[in-house]
Amino acid sequence: MIYTFKNISVTSITLSRDLYISIFKKTLFLLLVFSATTLFAQVEESTTSTKNSDFTFVPKNSVPNGRKFKRKIYRYEEKERLSYAWSPYPENIEASYRYTRPGTGGIYAANSAKTALAEVTYWKVDLNRRKLIKKRIHLEKVLDLTRKRIRKKLGVTREEITQNDYELPQAIGDWAIENGFDGIRFPSARNPKGWNIVGFKGL
Repeated sequence: MIYTFKNISVTSITLSRDLYISIFKKTLFLLLVFSATTLFAQVEESTTSTKNSDFTFVPKNSVPNGRKFKRKIYRYEEKERLSYAWSPYPENIEASYRYTRPGTGGIYAANSAKTALAEVTYWKVDLNRRKLIKKRIHLEKVLDLTRKRIRKKLGVTREEITQNDYELPQAIGDWAIENGFDGIRFPSARNPKGWNIVGFKGL
């Protein structure tokens, strides 16, 4: 038998109460999950930001002088970019390279066609879409990491700057820009006898 009070059944009241409790529990659970996820994301972002901002490059000894650089250089560039191949372009600025992090920009080239080929084939690019180009450049102040004494002044080794981890080279790149260098000449990681150069404002 169902007893009623003002046309509302006891069974109906009981079911409604149980339904509300169930909805409240589910809502509370979802809120807890959302809060935990948001907190974890904030902590992770904070940790990553701290890691990146804390890693700054400081030379071990005195700051090396830059040197003037005049030389013919080579690079493989995509055919549709040939008209602006020697200047930083949007995709270049947004990309992460050895000595330039996203937002920096820099044009890279090699000392020879052989080194340029070794660099691009390592990344398995489609050579049918690229063309070998060359140019004689002139930069006023270049940080020359091909010289052992310069690396010693900075407190870095050839092995450290030719590995696939870009954290240290990019920190050196930031430091070089802040100290007025036009670019960096550095050992090739793909051709032990070759070297590359990056011009921060182009080549």
